Amino acid sequence: MTIPRPLLIALFSLAASLLVGQRGTVPTTKPQSVYNRPGAPLLLTAKGTHDYSIDNVSKDRIVSYRLGCVRVPNGSVIIVKSTDAEKVDWPPGSGVLVLRTGQSGRRLTCEHMDSLFSIIEVQFADGRVWKATNSK
Repeated sequence: MTIPRPLLIALFSLAASLLVGQRGTVPTTKPQSVYNRPGAPLLLTAKGTHDYSIDNVSKDRIVSYRLGCVRVPNGSVIIVKSTDAEKVDWPPGSGVLVLRTGQSGRRLTCEHMDSLFSIIEVQFADGRVWKATNSK
């Protein structure tokens, strides 16, 4: 028995659309892999398995920031690993910087330490410093 060509095309199209639909709904990162402290001047967002964006959501110029791995028991932030400060010159409300961490990147290191990828420190142009551990 042969399947009529129009029916075969319709079945193939349906199968392809179902596969594309499923692929579109499968998350590429775990939602819990990033932690943004409420009130933080920078917003870190997972954009894919190894891609992140950082947005300056403050009203001040930022001259450096540090990333780290944190645990957040009962709302307090405990830093388990930190990176060196990255020098930047981001005006208030500036655009997005995309980070690509790669297979041995910071996020994977954080997950292996049962912790979350986070902004842990921000320095403003006027000398003020925001820290995840002492900010509420």
